[in-house]
Amino acid sequence: MKLRKLLVLLMCGLLLAGCNSTKTASPADPTEIPPEIPAESTYDLFAAYTENSDPANWGVEWQILQDGAVVDSFLRDEEIFFGHGKDYYPFEGISTFRGNNYRNDPTYGTADITEESLEILWSNSIGSLGKWSGCGWSGQPLIVRWDDQTKEIMNIYPEKKEKEGLTEVIYATLDGNIYFYDIEDGTPTRDKLTIGMTFKGTGTLDPRGYPIMYIGSGIASDGKSQRMYAISLIDTTVLFEQSGSDKDSFRSWAAFDSSPIIDAETDTLIWPGENGVLYTLKLNTAYDSDNGTIEINPENVVKCRYKTDLTKSGRWVGFESSSVVVGRNLYITENSGMMFCVDLNTMQLNWAQDTLDDSNATSVFDWESETEGYIYTAPSLRWTAQAEKGSITIFKINASNGEIVWKKKYDCVRQGDTSGGVQSSPINGRKGTDLENLVIYNVALSPNSFKGVLVALDKQTGEVVWEHDMPSYTWSSPAAVYTDDGKGYIVICDSVGNVKLIDGITGELIDTVNIGSNVEASPAVFEDTLVVGTRGCRICGIKIK
Repeated sequence: MKLRKLLVLLMCGLLLAGCNSTKTASPADPTEIPPEIPAESTYDLFAAYTENSDPANWGVEWQILQDGAVVDSFLRDEEIFFGHGKDYYPFEGISTFRGNNYRNDPTYGTADITEESLEILWSNSIGSLGKWSGCGWSGQPLIVRWDDQTKEIMNIYPEKKEKEGLTEVIYATLDGNIYFYDIEDGTPTRDKLTIGMTFKGTGTLDPRGYPIMYIGSGIASDGKSQRMYAISLIDTTVLFEQSGSDKDSFRSWAAFDSSPIIDAETDTLIWPGENGVLYTLKLNTAYDSDNGTIEINPENVVKCRYKTDLTKSGRWVGFESSSVVVGRNLYITENSGMMFCVDLNTMQLNWAQDTLDDSNATSVFDWESETEGYIYTAPSLRWTAQAEKGSITIFKINASNGEIVWKKKYDCVRQGDTSGGVQSSPINGRKGTDLENLVIYNVALSPNSFKGVLVALDKQTGEVVWEHDMPSYTWSSPAAVYTDDGKGYIVICDSVGNVKLIDGITGELIDTVNIGSNVEASPAVFEDTLVVGTRGCRICGIKIK
């Protein structure tokens, strides 16, 4: 496998074109794969800059560090290669922010939607830590249906272990706790885990099915700096933690709001930090499922840091969004306004592109053919605001070379720390459904204060297919829900607690329920059940009927 992939990469480098490698894939819903792409195939993209995506255009200074020292070059001993997003987590559930390494699907399975209505199934109270209450941005829950063997060795309550098909909601929140619920009725599946650090971002489950959760803290608490955590879900103990206060960073802000990605084959953790450092760690995972033990011993830390003309002029370095990974290439936006494409095996910068403003929202990747892949991305309004007014741009970018394919501008405003523009991640219509030609974005505080717009754009042209006015803005990411026959619905939550069900083809409102207060967090959907938390200290389960 390694030799074959290496040969493929060499051929791609020689031809300066996309190419493909094949491997056996796990069984999956065939509607998730472009019809023209065989289900057993995984594709790779050769990435290199053009005149319009040359990092030198923005004065990018890119440094690779190994064992704490800057090095001229690096080559990973074990090749990292991520396959199709549908194969990232080959189990039942949603394991990371927006579902996988393409960040294209926070929805597991399909729903039997006959009534086209929403029903609140359950609502649980949580707390606050200092001024940080409930669930915040990006704050997506993780949802998993554990296999019987794994469930048996975990500290799940005995009566829940006995439940056939138990599906567990795992939610790290702003109040410093991680909660565990049965998705069907919201009852606890085990004791909450108190860490005492504010969690703004979204955690990640180990894609090998190992009972490990990775989660980063967003706010310093009790004199303790923000840090990354690896937590055993066998006994909910901390296996590893590392502060973001890093002598190698160019920024003192130590948060980890980004949701990490794990390469299963090489046992490598990939985690962008808001300190402007991209971390990769060899985990050395030792898991004994028979005896119910798990350990990690991270080593061989290789990381990157950067400066640009924008950061030298006063803008921040920092990765607040989560990375998209395709093959060996990592794509990430950052706080000063750039998008980077990084080769994870050499840690070199392939290309850079200016997205004009502070990017917090995670991008999404989409294959259009065997050799053509594209990134959709958009920033929030910060650096370019004039008297709290301005505009942001939604981009379609060629993933191979960083060239801008099309862009769409939206006017918006900024009110102090409340950012207008795009704070949420888009819906990339699932292949084989009636949404497959759409990318759907939520633009906050547009065209003015408190309002917003949910917009469906044609992937090929960038033209507006429909717009849905949001009387109350939202930072929460929309999610798509699909029926067995491929009909797509949109669910989106807003800043006054409305959860809306919208027709994915027309943009028309179908039904609404209210869960009490501002929803900054992004929902996850398991079959026909949506789970999301509010800033008003509630976590809710909602049935899509």
